[in-house]
Amino acid sequence: MMGVCMGKDSGIGDLESDGRFTSQYQSQSGNGPMTSSMTSSVRFSEPRVPVIFVLGGPGSGKITHCDRAVQERHGFAHVNMTDLIQQHIVGNGLDDFNQMPANNLVQVLMMEMKMAVNASAYLISGYPRSMRDVVEYTEKLRRVDKVILLNWHVKILEKQIEFGAQLGDTVLQLARMELKNYSKNVLAVADYFDQMKKLIVVDGERQPTEVYGDFLMAIDSVVEAKPSMVQNGGISNSKIKRLGVVTVQNKLPVQGTLTQVKRHVIWVIGGPGSNKSLLASNPKHPWVHLNLGAELRNVGHNKKVTFSADQLTSIRSSLNKGELVSNEVVLHLLTPFLNRHTHLVIDGFPRNPDQIKLFEEETGIKPPCILVDCSEVELGRSLGQRGKERGDNDASAVKNRLTTYRVITLPTLKMLDDHQRLHIVDGDSDPSTVVAEFTQTISEVMNALENGGKTTGLRKPSTDTIRAMYQEVEDEQL
Repeated sequence: MMGVCMGKDSGIGDLESDGRFTSQYQSQSGNGPMTSSMTSSVRFSEPRVPVIFVLGGPGSGKITHCDRAVQERHGFAHVNMTDLIQQHIVGNGLDDFNQMPANNLVQVLMMEMKMAVNASAYLISGYPRSMRDVVEYTEKLRRVDKVILLNWHVKILEKQIEFGAQLGDTVLQLARMELKNYSKNVLAVADYFDQMKKLIVVDGERQPTEVYGDFLMAIDSVVEAKPSMVQNGGISNSKIKRLGVVTVQNKLPVQGTLTQVKRHVIWVIGGPGSNKSLLASNPKHPWVHLNLGAELRNVGHNKKVTFSADQLTSIRSSLNKGELVSNEVVLHLLTPFLNRHTHLVIDGFPRNPDQIKLFEEETGIKPPCILVDCSEVELGRSLGQRGKERGDNDASAVKNRLTTYRVITLPTLKMLDDHQRLHIVDGDSDPSTVVAEFTQTISEVMNALENGGKTTGLRKPSTDTIRAMYQEVEDEQL
């Protein structure tokens, strides 16, 4: 079933190594592909009712369980994004699940949700496809209450789709395409929402009735705002690979306490090995430099911000594995610096869309960002030269850090680039050229901020690495 499915009596109103994670909208002709012209007039507004993403590979049961749930829960609406994406793929002769641009897809999603404007909750299956979708959704619609992952081994899903193809229930080529994207991109999305503490994992490799029972219980726990309960051992918030989530009570001060004094902030970001901290610490400029990575590695010696022994252990474990530390910890570390300084350069921030959102909401500041843009080859070479003086520089940690940068941080930077807040320095040039270009760029940005001017006119063309953020748009146009 494609598009929106409403429950009964409702009307439409105006990983691990094995691959296991530890509208009815149609063209005017009836079944044609989706186009940007159909969605160009969509106006975005944050949903007022719970939004639940349902993730899973092909054959995981995500569509079946969502369709059944909306029949049993009055007012629920199911937006089947998988079928809408497949319709677009077939109609345009595409060969990849990500060849429909993220900005187009989020418009289609908004259009589908508006068709069920009186829904009491939205179940959205098969979306987001990748972190690019997460960035677009976060920017335009924002609200995500929970994400449910129907958890299967990839090898078993492969057998599921082959069996479905034999029965004639599955288009093998499309299913294989979806499975490839699930392994490559969707599990990274699940990792991200796990870090946001919004992920519920339901074991899919059981009897369908048991799976559905736990799936429904997970949904009810979100809509009714009750803690998830476990039935038949199927729901878990800890069976998956953790990302060092640490909960702290202190957050950034409320916006009013920080906006009483005018502050200027510049973010500096780059992949691991880009030497962003060395560049940002240039003593020739008078601004205070905060090396967020160094602060995290030295949390046990920081007298201004304290953590419990368990929290310190979790932070160090995440860093040594090359994984992200929770947003709460990061923002907690930023607080004393923002309280004490009015001119601040923060390197190693932001790493994900929620960090941008939380920082801007709590401080009222929308800083420009300088990206030290290096190819992965150059990043790997630089990391190799560092040796193992740091715990997060062993082979496994380096791989995780590079993957996180590519899959989560780069798409996040697209949000800043779209708002002309991203300034790019080519980090693949010789060292002296990189230093000179970075120094010139940050000086120009500082001067513009201090003189009350805009920094958009200082932006430089994107280099090859940052263009990867727009690759899906380029592919669409080919």
